[in-house]
Amino acid sequence: MSLNFCPSCSNLLTYTHTPDRQLIMKCHSCNHPVTDISDVCVYYNKFVQNSYDIKIDPDQCYDNTLPYTDEIDCLNPACPSHGYDIFVKSKIVSLADEMGEEEAKKEFTKRGGIHGDWLLGAWGALSNEEKAKYKEAADLRNKVKYFHYNKDMKLAYVCCYCKTSWKN
Repeated sequence: MSLNFCPSCSNLLTYTHTPDRQLIMKCHSCNHPVTDISDVCVYYNKFVQNSYDIKIDPDQCYDNTLPYTDEIDCLNPACPSHGYDIFVKSKIVSLADEMGEEEAKKEFTKRGGIHGDWLLGAWGALSNEEKAKYKEAADLRNKVKYFHYNKDMKLAYVCCYCKTSWKN
C-alpha cells in the first residue's frame, strides 16, 4: 500500500467509492477523481499464530483479581492441603518413638526427608478415608487459583499452598 498524490494539485488522494460502489481515489482539495487504481489493498491485517506456551508464575497465588476454587485438588501428592505435612509429622514422631530423637533425625535425612520415596510411597498406600483424616487434621481447604490462557478457554492452575502449577 503506497501513498498516491493528485496529478493536478499534488495533494494526497484518499480512497472513496462512487454511488455505484466502485472504488476510486479522490483529492480532497480539487475533487479530482482517479479511477485507475493499481494498488487495491485498502487494509492489510496479518494474524500471527500464537503457540500459547505460557510460563505459569507461582506468585499468581497472590493476585487477588484471579478467581480461586476449593473444588479442585492439587496434583502434588505432598501438598499440605492434602494433609501430607500432618502425615509426615506423624511418621517422624513414630520414628522418634522407635529409635530416639537424634537417631530418627539421621534416619529421616538418610531416607530423603519430606520428599523421600519412603514417605511418598507410604502416603500413596493410604486409603482415601485415611487421607481424609489427615486432611481434616491439617484443617486446610484447597485453594487453587485458575485463569484462561488461550482462546480455546484452556485453564491454567496454581496451588496456593505448594505453588504447584498445571494446565488442562
